[in-house]
Amino acid sequence: MLTVGVALAAPMLPLVGADGFGVHLYAQSTAGKTTAEDLAASLYGEPERQRLTWYGTALGVANEAEAHNQGLLSLDEVDQGAAPKHVYTAAYTLFNGKGKLQGSPEGGNRVQKYWKTAVISTGERDLETYLKSAGIKVNAGQLVRLLNIPVTRPTQLHGHESGKAHADALKEAWKQNHGAAGREWIQYLSTRKQEAIEAYQKAKRRWISLIPESYGERVHRVTDRFAVIEAAGLPRCITAYF
Repeated sequence: MLTVGVALAAPMLPLVGADGFGVHLYAQSTAGKTTAEDLAASLYGEPERQRLTWYGTALGVANEAEAHNQGLLSLDEVDQGAAPKHVYTAAYTLFNGKGKLQGSPEGGNRVQKYWKTAVISTGERDLETYLKSAGIKVNAGQLVRLLNIPVTRPTQLHGHESGKAHADALKEAWKQNHGAAGREWIQYLSTRKQEAIEAYQKAKRRWISLIPESYGERVHRVTDRFAVIEAAGLPRCITAYF
């Protein structure tokens, strides 16, 4: 439900004026984090063709962020990144929302890249632990933009005998239907902008009411991420759940 909410939130971001953000799902293998990531990606197309990895340069990640502007970006297995320092730079660049300022050989500057994306990342460790293992101090602002969410094995299997059977059923479903829900959702948003804004404002007010003001600005910035995820699920224009 969380990852599907993130996927639905992606095209809402520019409509409601919310910042780009991400969730980092972490757990040891077989907990289902990649299945949850692929389920979200299936809203917009074939998951395996959309799933990227952290194994790359900051520039490469920035290029993909621009290509996924106002959309969902899936980055699998942070532990398989080229190096922790590259992951750190890539994460900072990704959630900064704009590319490196560069001069042009012809004079002046190159056109700067901008993006606003929702990101789903996975790994066996949370981002802070992963980076600290390499002696890298994590900027608190990164944790506000990329939320670390621990994953546990599902207990509600919807009638299936095992977690594997449940995952296999999900995979079979998205093989047959990938992309359909995303098209329906974008069509809905294209004609219901004001409703999307009102849903976001409603969710935002609810989250603000739950968190004491004394908790500080950073905590309230985190609640904004959950507010846009919640707002994406309020219309329920696709199924009874979303």
